[in-house]
Amino acid sequence: MTADDIIDFLKDKKIPVAKATVYRYLARLEESGHVKKYIISESNQQPACYQYIGGNEQCMSHFHLMCQTCGQIEHFENDILQKMFADIKNNDGFLIDGQKTVFYGMCRVCTKEKIKENKENREKKGQR
Repeated sequence: MTADDIIDFLKDKKIPVAKATVYRYLARLEESGHVKKYIISESNQQPACYQYIGGNEQCMSHFHLMCQTCGQIEHFENDILQKMFADIKNNDGFLIDGQKTVFYGMCRVCTKEKIKENKENREKKGQR
């Protein structure tokens, strides 16, 4: 969810809160490891998304896939990537922070919709 989603939720519950307050608390929660922050787009057009992970150790030991279209976040485990990160640490002395490793792209649902949309556009133009 975004900071605006939180503000809207609180507003619906008749709990007014300033945007700066929400961002301040999100920063504290991120710092404490209770929330993960994801940047969907490098442009300022899309706000950051936040995922509550609490004490979920599983979220600390794997990667995430994030759809740049719908914002869906999926857990992703991959032995090959784990081995590659271990090799980088052993060979180069560089420790990659897996907690902050997010692969951005398009989820299955959005990919399927995009393919369908492209097919329909080609059919409208008389192409195959």
